[in-house]
Amino acid sequence: DKEIIELTNINTDLEKQTRDFIDIQNQKILLETTDHLTGLSNRTFFTQAAHNILSNSKPNEHHIVIYLDLDNFKSINDTLGHDIGDKVLKDVSEKLKQSVPPNNIISRIGGDEFLIFVKHNPLSQNVDTLISKIAKNIITNLKKPLHIDDNVINTSVSIGFSIYPDCGKDIENLIKNADIAMYVSKNSGKNCYSIFEETRQKNIKDEFNLTNDMISAIQNEEFELYYQPQVKIVDGSTVITALESFIKWNHPTKGVISPREFIPLAEKSGYINEIANWVFDNVCIQVKKWNEMNIFVPVSINFSTPKFEKEHLYENIKKSIDATGLSTEFIRIELSEKYLLKNIDNTIETLLSLRDFGILIAIDNFGTEYSSLNYLKHIPIDFIKLNMSFIHGIGENEKDEAIILALVELCKNCNIELIAEGVQTKQQYEFLYKYDVRHMQGYYFYKPMLAKEFEELYFDINV
Repeated sequence: DKEIIELTNINTDLEKQTRDFIDIQNQKILLETTDHLTGLSNRTFFTQAAHNILSNSKPNEHHIVIYLDLDNFKSINDTLGHDIGDKVLKDVSEKLKQSVPPNNIISRIGGDEFLIFVKHNPLSQNVDTLISKIAKNIITNLKKPLHIDDNVINTSVSIGFSIYPDCGKDIENLIKNADIAMYVSKNSGKNCYSIFEETRQKNIKDEFNLTNDMISAIQNEEFELYYQPQVKIVDGSTVITALESFIKWNHPTKGVISPREFIPLAEKSGYINEIANWVFDNVCIQVKKWNEMNIFVPVSINFSTPKFEKEHLYENIKKSIDATGLSTEFIRIELSEKYLLKNIDNTIETLLSLRDFGILIAIDNFGTEYSSLNYLKHIPIDFIKLNMSFIHGIGENEKDEAIILALVELCKNCNIELIAEGVQTKQQYEFLYKYDVRHMQGYYFYKPMLAKEFEELYFDINV
């Protein structure tokens, strides 16, 4: 009997140890497959579960992969804090559960990105109708304002769909193509959805890949700065008075990419701030080197609207200048007129702070927007750069010439220096000089050049 009792105790201990082991293993699996903030599954679980479903799918079944990205979520974190941002993600997760049919997979894969796998249902409507219904549900639910800690927060989402097997036969390709479709939605104005279509998306794929390449471009030192001289005409002779900086991308496989091609992508993707910081830091370093070589020429830097909307811009610029010990007289800021008019309330305070710091301000591409000139009274502007489209009309379009003459008088009366950019011919130069435009820039004088080339030019001129 004693042996039986001991054996029973041993069996009981083994059963308990086995249960404990199973519980530990289950907890471990749960930790490895769950997003701890929202309680949703994570990417690991999503890919494995979806892979299992696809492996057992029949040829006539159509599964759906949905890639979602919250619009402007970073601004919520930046302005209200990460605690509020986390609560937004939890609320969004609950709304997503309400937006899709039950018994499907909803996962948070990081940051503000989510994946949804909708399994084939032979009793449901056709796949296009189902996609439309799901997209409408998600967009409608996420449009509803969130009330969090006395804050009213509006959210929206960009959505991409891919369909098995039309858009891919494995989960990796389905996720990738849904991501590309989501990127199309972002470019289409956000808060909308797109379905991946191979024949329609080659350009989008190229843009998508190029945008991804931007992440490593700074680390790999693929960006390069060029400088184009601005001149002042003094008694018929040209004197270099300033430089405008340009960035070009020496892509390892695509060759040299102009800023016109990649800057719009950087603005859309949010990488413009990192690129702008790189430009500003490196311009300051270069100008400081030139000062040490007795080259004292101001350099202007172009900024786009996302950079001006970023908090602490003034502090970041001041930090970069102070780090090099550079005088502010050698740095100028150029802001495109279209960005200025679009975000005038957001930029005016920053411009005033920069001006007080000693940095001169230029409005670039002036004259291309249909707008009132009233803003000239309220913003500290030192230079207006006349859009080159007017310059190219000299000798061909009397209206372009009339507009130039009117702007010459306007700048005189407002005590603003007018710079004609894009001057390419002797005819353009002579017309501008005749009507008292003394500051010019363009290939007629100098093309953009590397720092070393400018140094050689400068010392040749100033021997």
